[in-house]
Amino acid sequence: MEPRPARRKELMSIPEAGERLGLSPRASYYAARRGMFPVIQNGSRKYVAVAAFENWLAGAGRFANWPQKGGPGAEGSEAGVTSL
Repeated sequence: MEPRPARRKELMSIPEAGERLGLSPRASYYAARRGMFPVIQNGSRKYVAVAAFENWLAGAGRFANWPQKGGPGAEGSEAGVTSL
């Protein structure tokens, strides 16, 4: 019997995504809440789709969503959250 090929992980937690950006878990949740990177919601749980995150990370304007101190978008809730 041949071994099964490794499955690619499709979702990751918000802290995992933040870790890839050099953020603490707390900062990761803050960034996700502010819509700074793509998040999907399944019920009450929020995840980051690996493919969408990698596409976002590879994009030239990946920090365009990041609010400037005191600028528009600095406040707001649940921005950038997509429900399943």
